[in-house]
Amino acid sequence: MKKYMFFLGGHDAEMDEIKNLLEQEGYTPFDKGLSWDNALLLIRLKIVVRKNLTGQYCIELKIITVF
Repeated sequence: MKKYMFFLGGHDAEMDEIKNLLEQEGYTPFDKGLSWDNALLLIRLKIVVRKNLTGQYCIELKIITVF
């Protein structure tokens, strides 16, 4: 199992290439198909942090934390 998780931002040619590169390396990026100007809501109860992950990376995302 890979030790990193990648959350992808809005789709454009650059993000499509990043997704392709990650998939070639065996990762399955978390991709909600956001448009370029959308934000991802990181809700504490919705995203479970796995103990075996080394890192979690948000790529071109506007982060809004909801408590």
